[in-house]
Amino acid sequence: MTSSTLHIINKAASNSQLYRDCLDSLHDDDGVIFIESAVYTACGAEPEMFSNFNITAYALKTDILARGIQDKISEKITVVDDGEFVELCCLYKKSVSWF
Repeated sequence: MTSSTLHIINKAASNSQLYRDCLDSLHDDDGVIFIESAVYTACGAEPEMFSNFNITAYALKTDILARGIQDKISEKITVVDDGEFVELCCLYKKSVSWF
């Protein structure tokens, strides 16, 4: 188990206050997973907002497929299925949900 935190985000980047709050609480070696509408953040240049940190970024495959954006996901994002999402929650010492 890692001593870091898994940040779970479910809102699109247009919810700028939520993302600012999340960025303010990030530490190196944390993880961020984009679920629900937040998977749009995994597209194109938007993941760059997290580039100042040594983190791993994930996105939930079922939510990506449901929105038809599988061809737009940044190469910097690790796509995970539901089982892997559960494993991530167990891997990190704690998780924080940003809703």
